[in-house]
Amino acid sequence: MGSAGFIGQEISGEFWVQGGYSPWVDQVDDYIVVKTLSSNSADISEISHSKVRGHSIRCLRADVSLGCTDVNFMEYDPTATADDGSCAVPALLGCIDDLFIEYDPSANVDDGSCSTLLGCSDSDVVEYDGYSYSLISIGYQCWFQENLKTSIYRDGSSIPNIQDQGEWDSLSATETGAWCHFNNDSSLEDTYGKLYNWYAIDDSRELCPSGWHVPSDSEFTELTDLLGGESVAGNYMKSTSGWSSGGNGSNSSGWTGLPGGYRFSGGFYDNGHYGYWWSASDSGYASYNRVLNYSSGSVGRNYDSRDHGFSARCVRD
Repeated sequence: MGSAGFIGQEISGEFWVQGGYSPWVDQVDDYIVVKTLSSNSADISEISHSKVRGHSIRCLRADVSLGCTDVNFMEYDPTATADDGSCAVPALLGCIDDLFIEYDPSANVDDGSCSTLLGCSDSDVVEYDGYSYSLISIGYQCWFQENLKTSIYRDGSSIPNIQDQGEWDSLSATETGAWCHFNNDSSLEDTYGKLYNWYAIDDSRELCPSGWHVPSDSEFTELTDLLGGESVAGNYMKSTSGWSSGGNGSNSSGWTGLPGGYRFSGGFYDNGHYGYWWSASDSGYASYNRVLNYSSGSVGRNYDSRDHGFSARCVRD
């Protein structure tokens, strides 16, 4: 509507623009820019009209933020307040990691259902040096469920069995790897496995079979963190039997830690009370290990002389 009355219906539509003006009329107060739609064009044009004219008005919410507002789509934008039509790919929940049995190739959003690593279920075993090792999946780690019993390195080289204490102590001079049974009693191997000095752990020929390795200090920390931290993880890692003085654990992790004791320069100690496991990490003058004990539900993190004889476990690469 203008001074000539009502005009333009079905031909054009004019819409007031807040705060607009036309530079070519030198911001004359009586004029303001309007947006115009025309039946003759697909364009939106601008024109300066007198403020006394009558034009249409549309409202826009002041805090509008365009985006995909549907949580069921991958493009979902939690900050968007108005949908702009960008929602395109439906969000499909499931396990998206193909390392797990629960993997769903159609899923694109992880729902936390990944729980069992492929090749790491209770029914899976690893054959090594004539023995079948049971496996256990804990978080993203796959562990041997038993202590190592091997007398060879990965390449088939023999690891010396050193029974004499003086000979065992002398291995530090040559940094030679070795193994023994607790108290040199082979009947204990089936339960506790062998004890190894750290030189066997560090040997380039590798103590664990191909695809596996002795865990690093940080991998042990990852394990205890998954189980609630060092102060409580021991209870979940200890076996439900075999610990003296009622020190058995719940073994809810399935790690099945047993008190195999250790060897030191003075002989053999702590079988039935403590279990010690080497890590592959070195502190510069000693090597890190983990300790479970009968009187606590915690896990100890120590570093000890490399000539100690401790148990060993393998974790998957």
